[in-house]
Amino acid sequence: MQNENSVKPLVDILSEQLGKQVVMSGDSYVYMQGLSSVSKSDVDAALLQQQSLHLSNLRKSKINEITQAFNDAVETLTTALPHEMVSWRKQEDEARAYTADNTVATPFIDAQVATRQLETKDELVAKIIANADAYQVAYAGLLGKYQNLSNAISIATTIDELNLVVW
Repeated sequence: MQNENSVKPLVDILSEQLGKQVVMSGDSYVYMQGLSSVSKSDVDAALLQQQSLHLSNLRKSKINEITQAFNDAVETLTTALPHEMVSWRKQEDEARAYTADNTVATPFIDAQVATRQLETKDELVAKIIANADAYQVAYAGLLGKYQNLSNAISIATTIDELNLVVW
């Protein structure tokens, strides 16, 4: 026999589905009006609905969980200040163009070299390209993990399968 806590949601679902008040009587579900027994197929349908709803809610929760973990991991990966990140594409574009043709204009990199006075233009270009490549590899790993876990959530058919999905 099921305890009251595990029965209550099912009783509520049956009542809602059948449009009549349903209560437990021993091991059977009965209508309040007329004391007719609820069929096993009605109970099975209600159980399936309850499991499906729980699975759907858990799936949404898991997606939120891994999305937050992914965002946190990306944030950790990008230790630069937001206003510095705005220039990353420009720096990389100039650095790659300069590597292909060292006569191309690189006003952004030239301004950095002039004000930083830490390295030569060639050293800064090499550093920019190395950092851009390292970031892309690290980001690709995180994105691949996120996509794999999202897929696992999408194809999970049981609560146990969903519970195995962790960042």
